[in-house]
Amino acid sequence: NSFGTQETLTQLIEFTAKVIRFEDVSPELKQKFVNLTASEIQKYIEKNPQDSRTLLLSGAFIAQTGNFDTSLKFFESAIAISPKKQFMYQTVIEILFQKGNKAEALALAKQTYEINIENDLIWGTYVKSSLRAGDEKLYKSLIEEAFNSGKGYRVIDLSKNNLEKNPEDSQAYASLAVAYYRSGDSEKAIEILDELSKKFPQAKKQSDFIVEKI
Repeated sequence: NSFGTQETLTQLIEFTAKVIRFEDVSPELKQKFVNLTASEIQKYIEKNPQDSRTLLLSGAFIAQTGNFDTSLKFFESAIAISPKKQFMYQTVIEILFQKGNKAEALALAKQTYEINIENDLIWGTYVKSSLRAGDEKLYKSLIEEAFNSGKGYRVIDLSKNNLEKNPEDSQAYASLAVAYYRSGDSEKAIEILDELSKKFPQAKKQSDFIVEKI
């Protein structure tokens, strides 16, 4: 079997993942690659059931094909091997949201965060999950908790990320400015508000008002 090693299977998975994204490849050919890859994954996992890395890679690949239920089974197997590794839960949370299981996704985000509450990245996932699940009360409480516990940098990083994704959103600038201010950096907050006024003249009055309060 030419795909019997982890390295060759990984190469096949990565190649097929690229193929299914190409618009000029026919659906029939894409399906052939998907079927071949799925078959080779199954053969490999049967011989190497404790290979959590390949289980994760396979789960991520299968999710790309839209087969979320099968994908989740691979992730569950990987997590069962290493339940304390928080990063393993990230894609599962995303898949659950894509399936429309918002409550389940949020519950898993909370469970993942509680494995190690010092993990800033997972905290961000938990906060964003609360918004996606429509739990505004939880979202606000997590933000307040961060400020009150001296971890305002978490909110700053979250706000920066939001601004990078939404550079034309004036509220994203305002949120970042507030995050800096509440973290004790008034100078940076004013700098962000100045940027807001220059980019969005219509927001200058609101920006100036906030600056005066600072």
